[in-house]
Amino acid sequence: MILDRFQAWARTASASGRADGVRVLANAILETDLGEARPEAIAVLTGFLDDPSPLVRTALAEAVATAANAPHHLVLALAEDQPAIAAIVLSRSPILRDAELVDCAATADAAVQVAIAGRRDLSAGVAAALAEIGAPPALAALA
Repeated sequence: MILDRFQAWARTASASGRADGVRVLANAILETDLGEARPEAIAVLTGFLDDPSPLVRTALAEAVATAANAPHHLVLALAEDQPAIAAIVLSRSPILRDAELVDCAATADAAVQVAIAGRRDLSAGVAAALAEIGAPPALAALA
């Protein structure tokens, strides 16, 4: 019921309002026990991956970037968004697998590669892939 109201509100809300709403919904999913409502809440949040405003998708990326319990499909989709949004999750998300990081690095621009290279927990395999395919700025960040 509340999620239906949230979706109805979001259809007419400004981009800034939707961004704030997405932050609140994402935090509720990540930080509280929603019980049986969790799958529906995740489905509503997933709908915002298609929001036309980068402001909304950035808010979503920031909300899930460091969460170990973030829905994997959300993080992966955001990792394939435009570079500024992708860099947020690619630089911080603990749930992205090495193969996913390598795939993203292979198709990404230099800024996104730099975000991957700057990860704290960068594995030897991802570092090796970046060393092989990375743009000069990514190689400098890797060093």
